[in-house]
Amino acid sequence: MKVRDLELYRAAYCGLCHTLRRDYSPAMRLGLSYDATFLALLLSGLRPGRCEFARRRCPAHPLRRRAVLGPTEEFRLAADAGIILLYYKLHDGLHDRARGDRARSAALMPVVAAAHRRARARRAHVEKLAAQFAAAQARAEGENAGIDAAAEPTAAMLAALLSAAASDATQARVLERLGYFLGKWIYLADASDDLEADRKNGDYNPLLAAPCEGKADAGDPVVRDHAAGLMNYCNHEMAAAFELLRFYRYRPIIGNILYLGLPDMTEKIRKREKIRPV
Repeated sequence: MKVRDLELYRAAYCGLCHTLRRDYSPAMRLGLSYDATFLALLLSGLRPGRCEFARRRCPAHPLRRRAVLGPTEEFRLAADAGIILLYYKLHDGLHDRARGDRARSAALMPVVAAAHRRARARRAHVEKLAAQFAAAQARAEGENAGIDAAAEPTAAMLAALLSAAASDATQARVLERLGYFLGKWIYLADASDDLEADRKNGDYNPLLAAPCEGKADAGDPVVRDHAAGLMNYCNHEMAAAFELLRFYRYRPIIGNILYLGLPDMTEKIRKREKIRPV
């Protein structure tokens, strides 16, 4: 990534962080993620108008001001969606068999629940999608569903979320396609990353029921290679949709994420390498 594009991405990441702090509280930086940053950049890039920059300090960077993007409507949407999805993630964590996950979810839930009430009031349509996603995901896990069925709720939710933010019907169809495979990629990435922990704790993981499962223990690269192949296919479909979109800004950054960033993350997850923060 070029230096200017890297700085823009960092500005978006920091901008989303500041949006979460301003609209909710410093604790709600828990809703900050690569996924939400990508959503904010993608939707901002598809809108005409000016970029809004500012320079601010924060506890993470107290010595000098850093450039931040936003707050725009797209960043607010990404922040609100991040809070809503965090709430449902913690709710799911309360039912995990791992004691550590249950304890963490229980400790964070009261704080996140308060922010969630505000977010769902602001984004009723996102709340509806997230609630449907959570119910469908619970059904899939209860039925010990395979990979496609297990990934479908996340894929369908992001497809609907992105298409609802489109400015016209043509853009909606393309964003729906991009969102669908982005959701599927995210689900597969999480499942692959959690493979060993889920096997150890006896938690549901669709990769444990994959055709390649049973050839070796959970550390066998065969299972991760299988997941990586599916993730790369999703990445290919996202890139195809990306090429059909008209961007007013940030096209090089979004393209870099799709063509270089996601394949790199796929490989790191496959090899169990640590993913560095921004």
